[in-house]
Amino acid sequence: MMLPRRCYFLLIIVSLTLCLCTNIRLPATEPVLEFVEGLRQRGYYDTALEYLSEVENRQNLPQNIVDVLAYERAETLLQNARRLKNLDDQRKQLDAAQASFEQFVKASPNHPLAGRANTARGRILLEKARVEIWDGDKPSNAGSRDLFRQNARDLIQQARGIFQQAVGQHQNAVKAFPTFIPPENKELRAERAEAESQFMEAELDLTQCKYWEAQTYDRGSEQHKKILTEAAFEFEKIHERFRSQLGGLYARMWQGKCFEEQDEIGIALGIYEEILGHEGRSDAMRSLKDSALRFRLICLNHEEREDYKLVVLEAEEWLRNARTRSRTDVGLGIQWELCRALEVLGADRTLSETERRNNLTEALNRARTIARFPGELKTPASAMIQRLMVALNRDPGDPKDFDTAYGNAGQIYEEVNSLNQAINQAKLDGNLAQAKEIQETLIATAGEMARLYDLAIRFVQEDTDPIMVNIARLRLAYGYLLQQKYLDAGVVAQYQMDKYGDEFPEVGREAGFIAMTAFDYAYSDASPGNREFEAAMVKAMAEKLASRWPDSGRANDARNAVAKIAFQDGDLLQAAEWWDQVPQGSSDYANAQIRAGKAYWRQYDLEASKPALERPTPDQLNEWKAAAIQHLETGIAEAEKNISAETPLPDEVVSAKLSLVSIRNMDGIYETPEDGPIGAIELLTAGPHSVIASVSVAEGESRPTEPSSAKSQEMASFAYQQLLRAYIGIKNLEEARNARMQLEQVAGSDDAAALTQIFVSFGRELEQELERLKASGENERVQEVREGFEGFLNDLSNRKEGQTFYSMLWIAETFASLGDASRDDQQKSEEYFTKSSDIYRQIVERAASEPDFVSDPRQITSTKLRLVNTLRRKPEFPAAETVILEILQESPNAPDAQFEAASLYQDWGQQGGPDALEHFQMAVAGQKEPIRVWGWAYTAQALQRAIFGKEDPRMEQLHFDARYNLAETEYQYGMTALDNETSVEHLRRAQAAISGFQRVSNRWPDAEYQRFNKLYRQVLEALGSPVVDLPRDVDRPQTSPDTPAEQVADQGGPTTVAEDSAVATPESSSSPLLMILLLVVGGAAVAGLYFLAVGQNKRKYSKYQNSSTTPSTTSPAPAESIQFDNVFEAPADVAPVINVPDQVTAVKAPPVVIKKSASATKSKTDAPVKKKRKLTEEEVKKIKAARAAKAAKQKSSSDKESATGETPPTRKRRPKPPSSE
Repeated sequence: MMLPRRCYFLLIIVSLTLCLCTNIRLPATEPVLEFVEGLRQRGYYDTALEYLSEVENRQNLPQNIVDVLAYERAETLLQNARRLKNLDDQRKQLDAAQASFEQFVKASPNHPLAGRANTARGRILLEKARVEIWDGDKPSNAGSRDLFRQNARDLIQQARGIFQQAVGQHQNAVKAFPTFIPPENKELRAERAEAESQFMEAELDLTQCKYWEAQTYDRGSEQHKKILTEAAFEFEKIHERFRSQLGGLYARMWQGKCFEEQDEIGIALGIYEEILGHEGRSDAMRSLKDSALRFRLICLNHEEREDYKLVVLEAEEWLRNARTRSRTDVGLGIQWELCRALEVLGADRTLSETERRNNLTEALNRARTIARFPGELKTPASAMIQRLMVALNRDPGDPKDFDTAYGNAGQIYEEVNSLNQAINQAKLDGNLAQAKEIQETLIATAGEMARLYDLAIRFVQEDTDPIMVNIARLRLAYGYLLQQKYLDAGVVAQYQMDKYGDEFPEVGREAGFIAMTAFDYAYSDASPGNREFEAAMVKAMAEKLASRWPDSGRANDARNAVAKIAFQDGDLLQAAEWWDQVPQGSSDYANAQIRAGKAYWRQYDLEASKPALERPTPDQLNEWKAAAIQHLETGIAEAEKNISAETPLPDEVVSAKLSLVSIRNMDGIYETPEDGPIGAIELLTAGPHSVIASVSVAEGESRPTEPSSAKSQEMASFAYQQLLRAYIGIKNLEEARNARMQLEQVAGSDDAAALTQIFVSFGRELEQELERLKASGENERVQEVREGFEGFLNDLSNRKEGQTFYSMLWIAETFASLGDASRDDQQKSEEYFTKSSDIYRQIVERAASEPDFVSDPRQITSTKLRLVNTLRRKPEFPAAETVILEILQESPNAPDAQFEAASLYQDWGQQGGPDALEHFQMAVAGQKEPIRVWGWAYTAQALQRAIFGKEDPRMEQLHFDARYNLAETEYQYGMTALDNETSVEHLRRAQAAISGFQRVSNRWPDAEYQRFNKLYRQVLEALGSPVVDLPRDVDRPQTSPDTPAEQVADQGGPTTVAEDSAVATPESSSSPLLMILLLVVGGAAVAGLYFLAVGQNKRKYSKYQNSSTTPSTTSPAPAESIQFDNVFEAPADVAPVINVPDQVTAVKAPPVVIKKSASATKSKTDAPVKKKRKLTEEEVKKIKAARAAKAAKQKSSSDKESATGETPPTRKRRPKPPSSE
């Protein structure tokens, strides 16, 4: 038999891939088994079978290959059978697979794969038994049901014998391994784990035979109950033996299933909830939870519970989050329970007619999906379809020709349009509940419309009107879009546009819009680290729309969509260019200009904040700023033309004005000069569209929680900060004082944390303004702003009367920000920090002498923490240490104070001196006595435990910061230590801290990856190793929250079955941080927790980002509410308008022109003593060479900066401690 040519081609590819990936010579023998596995993985089962047949006829084939050919054939047949939908074809493939497995077992009964083969044989027999049971349950086989059941029992008995043999084989395989395997022998440990897993699965298969035997008897009969009771007892024994492993949890679930079928619903639900509450995250654990959810829904549908609405809620939530698993057997089972619940709710007379019809329609659509697949649910789903068609007064039969199907679908299309209008009217009337109800009807109706249009297209003949076919295909894509089947909609619509857009341009244009919209929603639905495909498709569709129909409204929709994605991906200049393409005169022009201006301003802001050696030239920065001003001014003017004096400004325009105000303040244009641009104060206060009026609320009115709303606390706070900034600029002390008091009112006088956050953010904004001015080369303006603020703050602080806690806090914070922004003038910087710390001390003294000075005693602790922070930045480390130890003595478990303590000792170590290494050690490991200091290692480990299995972005960021600081401190320790062995030890700890943390984390956000990767490269360079990037994606082991990141790095991942399967629930810990952090989350932590919220280090900014600096990037609304005119705000919740004419003209469109797009380390007293490896002479030379190169590089940078009069951003190397000799 000749091997097909494609096999040879694939063989060459696979062989070369193996050679390149393993970095070894191409073997002389053909990689038969690898090739077969590669074919199977790609779904080429027929080709794999042909190849195996050809190989069997070869001479001189290695015996180890000959021995397993039958097994490989059987495995291929079995995998192929699983994908077949036709039951007869599936039975034939299973019979062939069973025969091949039997051939292999008879020929090689002692082969290592014999146990697996027997397991597969038994499962095939068990699958056949299940089919016999399901066939026997069909109404048409009622007369021969006993025969089907007897056949099933015979098959189960055969399977039981095979499984018993497999259990013995797998048990012997486990016993063949030594009792103890050293951790470093990872390969052997993995092999033993696999053997243990196979043994456990075989025992589980054996016990399942009892469960399925019970299904061959009538439910509720004595025999049925007796066998289920025996099965439940055996499942319980497996669970007790393998409680912490995945197989043990599967046994627990099947035990619950046995209770459920004996109508012990409460016990069964308790078991399922126990499994669903497990914290494991692996794919295998996810599959277990899916099965447990299906069984739970069966219980909720039980007549004892009848909790149908809960079934709908839980099933729909699962389907939203697990679309890719919805067509698996378990997924179909979950959909079936949803159908059952919806059918009952469709007959519930307590619900409105609309709700009942929605439930019945959705049940019908899902039942049709289920009925397309073979298995136990096909028959009951088909019966349900007939019942639902009658309940909905529809013809149970489907159309048999194109015209009928097209006509029926057209009627439903008109119903979709009517529902759109009803949704719009309900929203205009303010009846959002009714709008939502109708919207659910719209989704269900769209499903039936899409089904009928799909059916119509299947009936197309040669003489079918092509115009009607194109309209049917377009409306099919529209129906998919309304059902939120975004990729389906995108593919169909793209096909329509590409293939028929030239001949039918109207339909092609609307198809392109649907395709782009569908891919845009798919982009928003996808995870941030895995949506490159969707982004590329949106851009491709948009470019086609903009090039083929450049003057249409759909082209502007396309430009908006691509610009939005570019902005979210950080390509700000490309985003601005796309918005700039929206032509003047179009309805989107003003908003497009505003968004382009914000993109240019954001680009300027981000680039100006970079270190001096990385930022662009001042000319380039000023060019971006000028572009931002031009576009913002144009957009605001265009928008205000069409807004009456009585109409409030849209949020987008308010945020644009605030962006422009920020630029005006930075440029010193506080008031409007003669024949000059409008000043900051006029933009904020002048009518008819005053920003201050737009952000104000009536007394007693609550502010909206959406940050992009003009009246939100965030937006109002920013507006008054800018007003305060402007009045300080013109040295109007009284108006500045009033603006500051308005700031207090915005935050609320009772919210200490919010007030503090506002004053801290004002200081940061000032600091960043000065940094931007420096980056732009405006040194005179820097001096002017600095002197203006200094004079104002001196005048304000000298006024003793009327000073409150918050006014003094604001003065202290602003002086500290000036200190940070004046690092280029050391004397001036220390002067500002001294003034800041003096005022903090005055606050503490007044609070001690005046009981009413602070409203909450915790504010005293928070002020002391700010004092420590200021003394650290000055730097004045001994004084800072005195204060922080006082705080820790009173509140040893306050995480904010422990964070500040670790930061203090880290910075102190960086200063150098004879005690530098001791300070680094304190920063890493802390101390237990006399005052407890955690250090970064303990803090990071405790945070890891606290966030395990939870989603809390703030806590996760604290964990990232603690891990980074831990690695950075180890790196700094290694770079400071004079002893080479000590240096290498700590550099390697830094390397392990980074790579180990990455192994136990989910995929890092891009910003965190860049931060850790930069440090990682510095560590490698210091070690004299090849400088490479951290891998962006790594294989992450399933770990306990108590597993240190560095331990994972050393072990290279889990090596036992328990580690790689279920994760045991973490035991309670005595760690005080766990309790404290829970309080943090609940908002009831110890004094001064606001300090963590606003940041411990002024070098790390958490800049206020609302739409004044960043255009709204909210996810699109549901597909049924598309309105691309508002693509960048939260879109209006109305259905899309698709202009599909009933009559279109076939024309020849011009050729398409597509535009090309531009761990926790231990202290030495606790850790076991390890013998240090003696460095080789070559290693010592490498390390010294790396250090010398780095020192030369730093010196070169320093010389270069000195020539320009700027302070180099990189730190100078600290003096080494003297030798102990």
